[in-house]
Amino acid sequence: MGTSSAPLRWTTRCVIAGGGPAGMMLGLLLARAGVDVIVLEKHDDFARDFRGDTIHPSTMAVMAELGLLTDFLRIPHTRAATLALDMAGRRRTVVDFRHLRTPCPFIALMPQWDFLTFLAERAGAYPTFRLAMSTEATDLVRANGRVVGVRAAGPLGEVEIRADLTVAADGRHSTLRSRAGLPVRERGAPFDVLWFRLPKDMGDRSASGRRAARDGNGNEEGNGRGEEKGNERGEEGNGDGFTLAHLRKGHALITLDRRDYWQCGMVVRKGSAQRQPRTAGGLAAFRAQITTAAPALSGAVDDLTDWDQVKTLVVQVDRLRRWFQPGLLCIGDAAHAMSPAGGVGVNYAVQDAVATANLMAVTLRAGPPEPAELRRVQRRRTWPVVLMQMIQVRQGAFLVRLLGDDERPAHGGSPSRQVARAPLTNATTNATARTMTGALRAGMSNLVTAMMSYGVTATAAPRIGRVLGRVLGRVLGRVIGIGFRPEHVRTPDVFAEDAGYTKNAGYAEGVERAR
Repeated sequence: MGTSSAPLRWTTRCVIAGGGPAGMMLGLLLARAGVDVIVLEKHDDFARDFRGDTIHPSTMAVMAELGLLTDFLRIPHTRAATLALDMAGRRRTVVDFRHLRTPCPFIALMPQWDFLTFLAERAGAYPTFRLAMSTEATDLVRANGRVVGVRAAGPLGEVEIRADLTVAADGRHSTLRSRAGLPVRERGAPFDVLWFRLPKDMGDRSASGRRAARDGNGNEEGNGRGEEKGNERGEEGNGDGFTLAHLRKGHALITLDRRDYWQCGMVVRKGSAQRQPRTAGGLAAFRAQITTAAPALSGAVDDLTDWDQVKTLVVQVDRLRRWFQPGLLCIGDAAHAMSPAGGVGVNYAVQDAVATANLMAVTLRAGPPEPAELRRVQRRRTWPVVLMQMIQVRQGAFLVRLLGDDERPAHGGSPSRQVARAPLTNATTNATARTMTGALRAGMSNLVTAMMSYGVTATAAPRIGRVLGRVLGRVLGRVIGIGFRPEHVRTPDVFAEDAGYTKNAGYAEGVERAR
């Protein structure tokens, strides 16, 4: 008579589905606070081309508060204190982080897999942390009207994990969110991104607008101002500025510096990627579009020899109407998918994790949280997400307006004329402006339009650009670099305190190294 083996059963205080920024940061924070936690990551490593590369000042402030900033800054990265747009050959700085009162007034561009590996290694030092790679959460376990864990598939077969709290941090296509049947509000995104890599010559002026000349250790010696800055901290210069995107003749190309190559994204109208002819002739036309947008990359586009090298990132912006059920909480992209605009997705996921740990750690050490406690997480994080998504939707509409149709500027005329003709408020914001919330949204929408159009209007009106640039660049630096309602670590490191460690010492050391 045949026998069937019963699934393994694990027990923990908190199980987290998803080893992205939200899941790994929450796992670290809970583990250091003395909460038993298991993080499930369905892949066998963290390497994904579509993962965001930008670590913003708000996230590095969290690393400083954890006393981890010194080691974090040793990870190879590129620093950018400003972000610029290449508008038809004219470089315009549109984001300025240098004024921020934070340990690191710059963004750090590093592959996200390095960031996640760093978090996993630090979390692994705590006896309360467990990371299960190649293990995917496939369903929820329910009992007595609440979620009491998950079922997962991994190298050991099926596993049932019982937990006082289940956290869905498994991304915008969240399995657990779907199993829970939580309603989603679609915000829409008018563009997608064609994602690909291009090689770069480290000795030539690159698409970032800076000259990269590295020392024998791979560090950049020059920073664009004739200064020399060799270092042991992993950064490539002090990050005077970085050209994030190139806008030219109806094309928009994003360029991210991954040290040895350019991670590029060609912005296209929603759905147009599927209509792109996947032929040799279509690939040649695509290479021509790249060189049109960024002539500096003309020597690298021949590296694209097959459409398999080009992936389509389908952009979506949505959020849950309710982030929780009894025993279940969604955070990060599982609760609110963000657009790539502004590169804030990683950092908002980290902020969700910090807020969740602050509100849940004490409760989880004693038992399962009540629904009212889970609701507090949603209430705390909803309005920062709503404001940022509103900005991203406005940015997307502005960007698509610049793309135009058939390589011609939308509405005809120059990009400056397009901005001049664009209404500052649309029908939706006009309709909702009668309420206080609607008025705030309309005002923010107008502000975003002004900030996004600054780089364009500066081309036609340099004097206006100089006046607006200092103000709007700083405002956008605050919005992107810090965001709305930045979170601060309130949970203790119960193990370090037993060893006589003081957080302030680690914080001060990390800040000094950042400088």
